[in-house]
Amino acid sequence: MLVNTMNLKYMFSFITFLLFSGCVGSPSLFVNTDYTENKIYSSTVGSTIIMWEYGEDTPKATFGSGSIVERKGMRKELIYAGVRDRTIRITYREYMLDEVVIGEETFVSDVFARPSFYHDLEYTIVPGDVITFQDVVIEILDYSSQRIEYRVIQSPEIIETIRLGIDEQQDVERPERGREHRPR
Repeated sequence: MLVNTMNLKYMFSFITFLLFSGCVGSPSLFVNTDYTENKIYSSTVGSTIIMWEYGEDTPKATFGSGSIVERKGMRKELIYAGVRDRTIRITYREYMLDEVVIGEETFVSDVFARPSFYHDLEYTIVPGDVITFQDVVIEILDYSSQRIEYRVIQSPEIIETIRLGIDEQQDVERPERGREHRPR
C-alpha cells in the first residue's frame, strides 16, 4: 500500500503540535520485561537472554477511546554471545528510549545504544551455576556454542521498585542458589 507523503507530513506535524502543546494528564511510570522469574528459557547466539525497560509515560492528548503518550526511559538487555571452553560470553546493551504511542501503535522517535554502555561479559561456569550482572541474577541450566538454557532468579531492583510503587529500594534477603559468578 502506498502512503501519501503529504499525509504523513501533516500527521507528524499534528503529532508534534500535540506533543509540545502541553500535557493532558500526569506522567506515570512504566515497566516492560520479556521474562518471568523462575521460568526456564532458551536463547541462541545473538538472541536476547533478558530485556527490561522502564521510564515515564506522559499523556499528551486523547481521542475517542485512544490517546497519544510520550514515552521516555531506558531499555537494557543481555544477549548471548556464545561459549569458549567453559566460558560463556554475554553482551550487555543499554538504550535511551524516546517514543510516541498513539492508540496501540508505537512510533520510535529515537532509540539508540549509547556506545559507552556496551559491555562484553565473560563467566567461567558449569551448568547449575548462578551469574550476576548488576543486580540481575540468572541460573545457567545448560549451554553450548549455539544456545543457552537459563532461569531468571532475580529481576533488576529498579523493576521491582517501580512495580511496588515505592521510591526507596528495600533491603531484601535473597536465598543463596549455587555458586555465584560475577563478570571478569
